[in-house]
Amino acid sequence: MTQKGALIDLAQKQLWMPKDINDLEGTFEEIKRIRPIAVPVKQGDARSNDAWSVTRRLIHTMEFTANPGRNIKFYVKDEVTDKILGVICLGSDVISIKVRDKFIGWTKEDKLDNGLLNHTAICSTICSTQPFGYNFLGGKLIATMVNSKVVRDEWEKTYGQKLVGFSTTSLYGIHSMYNGIPHWRGLGESAGKIGLKPDDEFYDKWHDWIKENRKEEYEKKKKFTIIHTKKFSCANDHPIVWYTFDDDNKAMCEYCATQFIYEPKDFHTKMLEEKELLDISMKESFRQRDERIEKEKDSDSPKIPESEK
Repeated sequence: MTQKGALIDLAQKQLWMPKDINDLEGTFEEIKRIRPIAVPVKQGDARSNDAWSVTRRLIHTMEFTANPGRNIKFYVKDEVTDKILGVICLGSDVISIKVRDKFIGWTKEDKLDNGLLNHTAICSTICSTQPFGYNFLGGKLIATMVNSKVVRDEWEKTYGQKLVGFSTTSLYGIHSMYNGIPHWRGLGESAGKIGLKPDDEFYDKWHDWIKENRKEEYEKKKKFTIIHTKKFSCANDHPIVWYTFDDDNKAMCEYCATQFIYEPKDFHTKMLEEKELLDISMKESFRQRDERIEKEKDSDSPKIPESEK
Protein backbone atom coordinates (compact mmCIF):
# COMPACT_ATOMS: atom_id res chain seq x y z
CA MET A 1 0.00 0.00 0.00
CA THR A 2 1.28 3.47 -0.90
CA GLN A 3 1.77 6.18 1.71
CA LYS A 4 -1.27 8.07 0.45
CA GLY A 5 -3.28 4.87 0.40
CA ALA A 6 -2.33 4.26 4.02
CA LEU A 7 -3.43 7.80 4.93
CA ILE A 8 -6.80 7.29 3.20
CA ASP A 9 -7.33 3.96 4.95
CA LEU A 10 -6.46 5.48 8.33
CA ALA A 11 -8.66 8.54 7.75
CA GLN A 12 -11.65 6.38 6.84
CA LYS A 13 -11.28 4.38 10.05
CA GLN A 14 -11.16 7.60 12.13
CA LEU A 15 -14.47 9.03 10.85
CA TRP A 16 -17.40 8.98 13.29
CA MET A 17 -20.18 6.64 12.21
CA PRO A 18 -23.24 5.37 14.06
CA LYS A 19 -23.08 1.65 14.74
CA ASP A 20 -26.43 1.10 13.05
CA ILE A 21 -28.16 4.13 11.55
CA ASN A 22 -31.38 2.14 11.24
CA ASP A 23 -31.45 1.68 15.00
CA LEU A 24 -32.96 5.09 15.83
CA GLU A 25 -32.91 4.82 19.60
CA GLY A 26 -29.38 3.44 19.67
CA THR A 27 -28.17 6.18 17.29
CA PHE A 28 -29.79 8.93 19.38
CA GLU A 29 -28.05 7.56 22.47
CA GLU A 30 -24.71 7.62 20.62
CA ILE A 31 -25.28 11.25 19.64
CA LYS A 32 -26.18 12.21 23.22
CA ARG A 33 -22.84 10.81 24.40
CA ILE A 34 -20.81 12.90 21.91
CA ARG A 35 -18.45 15.42 23.55
CA PRO A 36 -17.13 17.65 20.72
CA ILE A 37 -13.66 19.16 21.01
CA ALA A 38 -11.53 21.16 18.56
CA VAL A 39 -8.07 19.70 17.97
CA PRO A 40 -5.43 21.84 16.17
CA VAL A 41 -3.36 20.28 13.41
CA LYS A 42 0.34 20.70 14.12
CA GLN A 43 1.66 23.72 12.23
CA GLY A 44 4.48 22.96 9.79
CA ASP A 45 4.15 19.19 10.09
CA ALA A 46 3.74 17.86 6.53
CA ARG A 47 2.34 14.45 7.51
CA SER A 48 -0.26 15.95 9.86
CA ASN A 49 -1.38 18.43 7.19
CA ASP A 50 -1.53 15.67 4.55
CA ALA A 51 -3.71 13.59 6.86
CA TRP A 52 -6.08 16.54 7.37
CA SER A 53 -6.25 17.16 3.60
CA VAL A 54 -7.03 13.50 2.93
CA THR A 55 -9.81 13.59 5.52
CA ARG A 56 -11.28 16.69 3.91
CA ARG A 57 -11.26 15.06 0.47
CA LEU A 58 -13.16 12.10 1.89
CA ILE A 59 -15.99 14.22 3.32
CA HIS A 60 -16.19 17.31 1.07
CA THR A 61 -17.33 17.58 -2.56
CA MET A 62 -15.47 20.80 -3.34
CA GLU A 63 -11.77 20.95 -4.16
CA PHE A 64 -9.56 22.47 -1.47
CA THR A 65 -6.88 25.05 -2.26
CA ALA A 66 -5.15 26.65 0.71
CA ASN A 67 -5.37 30.42 0.52
CA PRO A 68 -2.11 32.41 0.72
CA GLY A 69 -1.05 33.79 4.07
CA ARG A 70 -2.28 32.46 7.38
CA ASN A 71 -3.76 28.98 7.61
CA ILE A 72 -4.77 26.99 10.69
CA LYS A 73 -6.48 23.63 10.44
CA PHE A 74 -8.53 21.78 13.06
CA TYR A 75 -10.31 18.51 13.54
CA VAL A 76 -13.54 18.45 15.49
CA LYS A 77 -13.50 15.14 17.36
CA ASP A 78 -15.67 13.25 19.79
CA GLU A 79 -13.67 13.23 23.02
CA VAL A 80 -15.34 9.96 24.07
CA THR A 81 -14.52 7.85 20.99
CA ASP A 82 -11.70 10.01 19.50
CA LYS A 83 -13.51 9.79 16.15
CA ILE A 84 -13.57 12.71 13.69
CA LEU A 85 -16.83 14.65 13.45
CA GLY A 86 -15.61 17.28 10.98
CA VAL A 87 -12.82 19.61 9.87
CA ILE A 88 -12.20 23.37 10.02
CA CYS A 89 -9.69 25.61 8.25
CA LEU A 90 -9.20 29.30 9.05
CA GLY A 91 -7.11 31.60 6.87
CA SER A 92 -6.19 35.23 6.26
CA ASP A 93 -9.39 37.21 5.83
CA VAL A 94 -10.42 38.49 2.40
CA ILE A 95 -9.53 42.16 2.00
CA SER A 96 -12.79 43.29 0.43
CA ILE A 97 -16.24 41.86 1.17
CA LYS A 98 -18.74 44.68 0.69
CA VAL A 99 -21.53 43.37 2.95
CA ARG A 100 -19.11 42.54 5.76
CA ASP A 101 -17.34 45.89 5.60
CA LYS A 102 -20.67 47.74 5.58
CA PHE A 103 -21.94 45.77 8.60
CA ILE A 104 -18.78 46.41 10.65
CA GLY A 105 -18.33 49.97 9.38
CA TRP A 106 -14.79 49.31 8.20
CA THR A 107 -12.78 51.60 5.96
CA LYS A 108 -9.76 50.60 3.93
CA GLU A 109 -7.57 52.36 6.51
CA ASP A 110 -9.18 50.38 9.34
CA LYS A 111 -8.49 47.08 7.62
CA LEU A 112 -4.99 47.68 6.29
CA ASP A 113 -3.32 50.70 7.88
CA ASN A 114 -4.69 49.98 11.35
CA GLY A 115 -4.29 46.20 10.95
CA LEU A 116 -7.80 45.26 12.06
CA LEU A 117 -8.01 42.64 9.31
CA ASN A 118 -5.35 40.65 11.19
CA HIS A 119 -7.88 40.03 13.97
CA THR A 120 -10.46 38.34 11.74
CA ALA A 121 -10.31 35.18 9.65
CA ILE A 122 -12.07 33.60 6.70
CA CYS A 123 -13.34 30.07 7.27
CA SER A 124 -12.35 28.34 4.05
CA THR A 125 -13.54 24.95 5.31
CA ILE A 126 -16.34 24.07 7.73
CA CYS A 127 -17.38 20.52 6.97
CA SER A 128 -19.00 17.66 8.85
CA THR A 129 -18.55 13.95 8.27
CA GLN A 130 -21.44 11.98 6.83
CA PRO A 131 -24.06 10.86 7.71
CA PHE A 132 -23.52 13.02 10.82
CA GLY A 133 -23.97 16.19 8.77
CA TYR A 134 -26.91 15.30 6.55
CA ASN A 135 -28.96 13.23 8.99
CA PHE A 136 -28.12 14.89 12.31
CA LEU A 137 -27.31 18.55 11.49
CA GLY A 138 -23.64 17.93 12.27
CA GLY A 139 -22.62 20.87 10.07
CA LYS A 140 -24.22 23.26 12.57
CA LEU A 141 -22.11 21.75 15.35
CA ILE A 142 -18.88 22.14 13.33
CA ALA A 143 -19.79 25.75 12.46
CA THR A 144 -20.42 26.48 16.15
CA MET A 145 -17.05 24.98 17.12
CA VAL A 146 -15.28 27.65 15.06
CA ASN A 147 -16.00 30.01 17.95
CA SER A 148 -14.54 27.68 20.58
CA LYS A 149 -11.81 28.88 22.93
CA VAL A 150 -9.37 26.33 21.49
CA VAL A 151 -9.65 27.89 18.03
CA ARG A 152 -9.27 31.47 19.27
CA ASP A 153 -6.36 30.57 21.56
CA GLU A 154 -4.56 28.70 18.77
CA TRP A 155 -4.85 31.73 16.48
CA GLU A 156 -3.41 34.02 19.14
CA LYS A 157 -0.63 31.56 20.01
CA THR A 158 0.38 31.20 16.35
CA TYR A 159 0.06 34.79 15.16
CA GLY A 160 0.22 36.83 18.36
CA GLN A 161 -3.10 38.57 17.68
CA LYS A 162 -6.54 38.01 19.17
CA LEU A 163 -9.18 36.54 16.89
CA VAL A 164 -12.35 38.55 17.40
CA GLY A 165 -14.40 37.59 14.35
CA PHE A 166 -14.64 35.32 11.35
CA SER A 167 -16.62 35.12 8.14
CA THR A 168 -17.41 32.53 5.52
CA THR A 169 -19.40 32.16 2.33
CA SER A 170 -22.10 29.57 1.78
CA LEU A 171 -22.17 27.25 -1.22
CA TYR A 172 -25.96 27.50 -1.36
CA GLY A 173 -26.56 31.17 -0.65
CA ILE A 174 -29.11 32.07 2.01
CA HIS A 175 -30.29 28.46 2.31
CA SER A 176 -27.40 27.17 4.39
CA MET A 177 -26.46 25.25 7.49
CA TYR A 178 -25.51 28.54 9.18
CA ASN A 179 -29.15 29.60 9.53
CA GLY A 180 -30.32 29.60 13.13
CA ILE A 181 -26.85 29.44 14.71
CA PRO A 182 -26.50 32.24 17.31
CA HIS A 183 -22.82 32.88 16.49
CA TRP A 184 -23.47 33.35 12.79
CA ARG A 185 -25.33 36.15 11.05
CA GLY A 186 -26.25 36.35 7.39
CA LEU A 187 -25.16 39.64 5.82
CA GLY A 188 -26.33 39.21 2.24
CA GLU A 189 -24.76 38.07 -0.98
CA SER A 190 -21.15 38.71 -1.96
CA ALA A 191 -20.43 40.32 -5.32
CA GLY A 192 -17.74 37.83 -6.36
CA LYS A 193 -18.20 34.72 -8.44
CA ILE A 194 -16.29 31.47 -8.56
CA GLY A 195 -16.15 28.88 -11.29
CA LEU A 196 -16.56 25.26 -10.23
CA LYS A 197 -14.70 22.65 -12.24
CA PRO A 198 -17.01 19.75 -13.21
CA ASP A 199 -16.00 16.11 -12.85
CA ASP A 200 -13.31 14.98 -15.29
CA GLU A 201 -15.68 12.71 -17.23
CA PHE A 202 -17.67 15.79 -18.30
CA TYR A 203 -14.86 18.35 -18.26
CA ASP A 204 -12.66 16.37 -20.67
CA LYS A 205 -15.44 16.10 -23.26
CA TRP A 206 -16.23 19.82 -23.07
CA HIS A 207 -12.55 20.68 -23.19
CA ASP A 208 -11.97 18.61 -26.33
CA TRP A 209 -15.06 20.09 -28.02
CA ILE A 210 -14.00 23.70 -27.32
CA LYS A 211 -10.45 22.93 -28.43
CA GLU A 212 -11.75 21.63 -31.75
CA ASN A 213 -14.67 23.99 -32.44
CA ARG A 214 -13.52 27.24 -30.80
CA LYS A 215 -9.85 27.23 -31.69
CA GLU A 216 -9.33 31.00 -31.61
CA GLU A 217 -10.99 31.43 -28.19
CA TYR A 218 -9.22 28.37 -26.88
CA GLU A 219 -5.78 29.60 -27.88
CA LYS A 220 -6.52 33.01 -26.37
CA LYS A 221 -7.67 31.53 -23.05
CA LYS A 222 -4.81 29.05 -23.01
CA LYS A 223 -2.21 31.80 -22.81
CA PHE A 224 -0.73 32.40 -19.40
CA THR A 225 -0.08 35.74 -17.76
CA ILE A 226 3.52 35.79 -16.58
CA ILE A 227 4.09 36.70 -12.92
CA HIS A 228 7.51 37.22 -11.35
CA THR A 229 6.52 36.82 -7.69
CA LYS A 230 5.48 33.62 -5.93
CA LYS A 231 2.60 35.44 -4.21
CA PHE A 232 0.28 37.58 -6.32
CA SER A 233 -3.30 38.75 -6.85
CA CYS A 234 -5.35 38.95 -10.03
CA ALA A 235 -5.70 42.53 -11.29
CA ASN A 236 -9.11 42.05 -12.91
CA ASP A 237 -12.25 43.73 -11.59
CA HIS A 238 -13.39 41.43 -8.80
CA PRO A 239 -12.65 40.94 -5.06
CA ILE A 240 -8.93 40.74 -4.28
CA VAL A 241 -7.68 37.24 -3.51
CA TRP A 242 -4.02 36.36 -3.06
CA TYR A 243 -2.63 33.23 -4.68
CA THR A 244 0.55 31.18 -4.60
CA PHE A 245 1.79 28.99 -7.43
CA ASP A 246 1.58 25.20 -7.36
CA ASP A 247 4.48 22.79 -7.88
CA ASP A 248 4.23 23.35 -11.66
CA ASN A 249 4.50 27.14 -11.16
CA LYS A 250 0.94 27.61 -12.45
CA ALA A 251 -2.17 29.13 -10.91
CA MET A 252 -5.66 30.18 -11.94
CA CYS A 253 -7.88 32.94 -10.60
CA GLU A 254 -10.96 31.47 -8.93
CA TYR A 255 -13.11 34.40 -10.06
CA CYS A 256 -12.31 34.99 -13.74
CA ALA A 257 -10.31 31.84 -14.63
CA THR A 258 -7.30 33.88 -15.80
CA GLN A 259 -4.28 31.59 -15.87
CA PHE A 260 -0.89 32.58 -14.51
CA ILE A 261 2.59 31.14 -14.72
CA TYR A 262 5.59 31.99 -12.57
CA GLU A 263 8.87 32.92 -14.25
CA PRO A 264 11.80 34.25 -12.23
CA LYS A 265 13.19 37.51 -13.52
CA ASP A 266 16.36 37.29 -15.55
CA PHE A 267 19.39 39.37 -14.56
CA HIS A 268 18.85 41.97 -17.28
CA THR A 269 15.21 42.56 -16.26
CA LYS A 270 16.20 42.91 -12.62
CA MET A 271 18.84 45.47 -13.49
CA LEU A 272 16.42 47.53 -15.58
CA GLU A 273 13.83 47.53 -12.80
CA GLU A 274 16.41 48.49 -10.18
CA LYS A 275 17.63 51.31 -12.44
CA GLU A 276 14.05 52.51 -12.89
CA LEU A 277 13.49 52.50 -9.13
CA LEU A 278 16.77 54.35 -8.62
CA ASP A 279 15.76 56.99 -11.19
CA ILE A 280 12.41 57.48 -9.47
CA SER A 281 14.14 57.77 -6.10
CA MET A 282 16.62 60.32 -7.45
CA LYS A 283 13.87 62.42 -9.05
CA GLU A 284 11.97 62.44 -5.77
CA SER A 285 15.13 63.47 -3.88
CA PHE A 286 15.74 66.36 -6.29
CA ARG A 287 12.09 67.43 -6.03
CA GLN A 288 12.29 67.49 -2.22
CA ARG A 289 15.60 69.39 -2.39
CA ASP A 290 14.17 72.06 -4.71
CA GLU A 291 11.08 72.37 -2.51
CA ARG A 292 13.25 72.81 0.57
CA ILE A 293 15.37 75.49 -1.14
CA GLU A 294 12.24 77.43 -2.12
CA LYS A 295 10.96 77.31 1.45
CA GLU A 296 14.32 78.52 2.78
CA LYS A 297 14.29 81.44 0.30
CA ASP A 298 10.82 82.41 1.45
CA SER A 299 11.83 82.27 5.11
CA ASP A 300 14.99 84.36 4.47
CA SER A 301 13.22 87.14 2.52
CA PRO A 302 12.44 90.32 4.56
CA LYS A 303 8.86 90.68 5.75
CA ILE A 304 7.07 94.04 5.38
CA PRO A 305 5.05 94.95 8.45
CA GLU A 306 1.32 95.22 7.89
CA SER A 307 1.37 98.89 8.97
CA GLU A 308 3.76 99.81 6.17
CA LYS A 309 1.86 98.07 3.40
